[in-house]
Amino acid sequence: MAYNNLYDSITKSRQIHRLCHFTHVSNLNNILEKGILSSGSIPYNQWNDSDRVDGYIDYVCTSVELPNSYCLKNMVQKTGTNIEDWIIFKINPYIIDETSLFCPVNAAKGCGKYVSGGVEAYKSIFLNEEWTRNPNWIPSIPSNLQAEVLIKDCIPVSKIEAIIFHENFFDDDIFKLVNQTNIKLRKSTDLFDSNKTLGWLNSGRVPFDFPVNLNDYRE
Repeated sequence: MAYNNLYDSITKSRQIHRLCHFTHVSNLNNILEKGILSSGSIPYNQWNDSDRVDGYIDYVCTSVELPNSYCLKNMVQKTGTNIEDWIIFKINPYIIDETSLFCPVNAAKGCGKYVSGGVEAYKSIFLNEEWTRNPNWIPSIPSNLQAEVLIKDCIPVSKIEAIIFHENFFDDDIFKLVNQTNIKLRKSTDLFDSNKTLGWLNSGRVPFDFPVNLNDYRE
């Protein structure tokens, strides 16, 4: 593909393979129909984060290369749900453009005061000024694992490359629904676990995810 702007160049040079966004599996039907919509575009009772103290409700929150498993753990505890019922979207990182915003920490910190736009803001999430990067971490990993990229308004279905399910999740109807699209079905356990994720990173790798083989679930 052609790299036509500075955002694409950063994405390429950092060898970023994906952005990640997580949600409860109950939201999947709507997302496959309409894309991943910003909080401001959906009913309040469908918000992942009912607080959204960052204030950027017209943006979709994503993380770079890995899901924010710390935030996911808090969300599971807050909602009283099971980790197995949450899913991770693998999003084409070349969706990043001049409308995107960036935060080197969790965007909720300081009620959104660290969020900014522009090429330098994108670069800043990989710098060592505030946090000392582990030298073993691969280039695509931000210096703070809760850094965010905020995508304006909506992530179209066409930009969703895969959906990663927890290895202990099974719902034949859900798998069939996704299988009817061009979106790949993947599974993982370690991507949902912050401690295991950190262990992988410190060894110079990222947690694995694997294809879902539908035959494995058929009697």
